[in-house]
Amino acid sequence: MSILAAFISLVFPNLASSQTVHPQLVGYYAERHAANGDYPVKQLASNGAAGLLTQLNYAFGKVSQSRCQLLDPNLELKRALSAGDSVDGPPDPADPNQLRGTFHQLQELKKEFPKLKILISLGGWVNSEGFSDAAQPEHLHDFVHSCIDMYVRGNFTPGIRAPG
Repeated sequence: MSILAAFISLVFPNLASSQTVHPQLVGYYAERHAANGDYPVKQLASNGAAGLLTQLNYAFGKVSQSRCQLLDPNLELKRALSAGDSVDGPPDPADPNQLRGTFHQLQELKKEFPKLKILISLGGWVNSEGFSDAAQPEHLHDFVHSCIDMYVRGNFTPGIRAPG
């Protein structure tokens, strides 16, 4: 029996560890829900889901011309949502040069739930054609830089910058 115990402790050294396991609860928010108006970002807060999630994957961004691009810039950045669809209460800004739409609501969701990680999923079933070109060695640096510039630094489009 002691040989078996020694074997198990060598093969699975973390079984005896006192490390705390932190489970991840990941949600998926598809752009089509915002487009259809059937499930605004606000519902993630109001139904309690955002408070339970550790991560939210937004679907989708796209890859085109070896760069990260928005799937629907009007919906994601420009469409002004009413107070009734707003995560934080007030409507989106009236100024079209300020961040509005789904991405503004995701930004407000992050403020309300600061531990929630919000990530972007690129591609999807119908938007995967740009990956082959972007993965080529001569395009990879520019592709990665464009994704960081857009989704991390918040340089979405000329005139609209919203880091975070």
